[in-house]
Amino acid sequence: MNFSEEKLMDFITAEYPFDFNIHDNKLDLGELSVDLRLYGRPLTWLTITMPYQCHMIPSSVGCVEIYDADSEQKSDIPIFSCIAVGESLVIDMLKPIDSPFHVYLDLAKTMKKLTICNDLEDVEVPGLNGKTAYKSADFSICDDKVIFVDHTGLEEINISDASVLDYKFDGYISRIEKAFVGIGRAYMHYLDGTDVACARALNLITELKSVRHLTLNMNTVGTISCCLLTKESNLPNFTNLVRLEMEVHECFGWKMLFSFLERSPVLQNVIIRKVLDDLENFEYKGPEHGLFTTLNLPQNVPTCLLTSIQNVELTVPEFDERDIPVYQYLLENGAALTNVLVFTTSKSLVQKKISGFKIREDCEIEYKDIP
Repeated sequence: MNFSEEKLMDFITAEYPFDFNIHDNKLDLGELSVDLRLYGRPLTWLTITMPYQCHMIPSSVGCVEIYDADSEQKSDIPIFSCIAVGESLVIDMLKPIDSPFHVYLDLAKTMKKLTICNDLEDVEVPGLNGKTAYKSADFSICDDKVIFVDHTGLEEINISDASVLDYKFDGYISRIEKAFVGIGRAYMHYLDGTDVACARALNLITELKSVRHLTLNMNTVGTISCCLLTKESNLPNFTNLVRLEMEVHECFGWKMLFSFLERSPVLQNVIIRKVLDDLENFEYKGPEHGLFTTLNLPQNVPTCLLTSIQNVELTVPEFDERDIPVYQYLLENGAALTNVLVFTTSKSLVQKKISGFKIREDCEIEYKDIP
């Protein structure tokens, strides 16, 4: 163990009041990673990864503290406490559903990128036909939170699962320009606590309304679509958004895409990745099921299509006639469109269809195989 690792572990040992086993502590490719297995505590495992730092100055040192949900920060002893240094921080956690905790982040202004990966331990339950099934417990009993306690210099945030944690930013992340918002497959498979999951995801998206670049995975698109279809909810206005990347699946329809277009007046780049996934464990059969498969194109063309969208990238793994009206709407109404890039395995079919669209004459269209 080198000096910097020893210094960090001494800090953890001094601050961490419970017995724990250090599973792995290594220095690899310039990153210092502390991987803990926490026996008998609400966290099953916790990994903190940050850049290797030989020398640290006070202004570049922040702190990660984790408390039981019923504890008061600063007045009670934390479950875990660790310094946070450098420009990037990864927090990876696995926990039981019934042991809620609060993560307090006091990050230095030098911290630019934050990644939070969180998962819940599956619960074994009897399945159909004698098969064992695994599912996460009802999300509605979760009271897990990530709380920012001061202004940060963060420019990028990556959230692996927006459905299982509440995020409380209190205006401390105003400088964030780039965000990835994902949702884990557990929610899409089991749909327990759907109202809570939808609300959490939509609240997080709303908090990130000032970002310039936003990426959403397929499950996030589906989850927020549920919220928009079944509740009287709306997306916020994304007044700074210039790049939107989305994964879509036919069972979710295209409502989410057009909702973003209608609320992103300066959007310039749109990336749409059609995902092939049988989703065998997810079949939405609620009263709004038809809304997922019914295509309703906006009667009024979104402003960004008429004035600012210059580049559209489409990934079309398989040709599907049901998607053609969406592609036609986007490309024919793109009054400022200059470049279209299409990744597909059905080049001849897709090219034949798009060649029939009335697209700007000076717009360049390129077709490539899916990498």
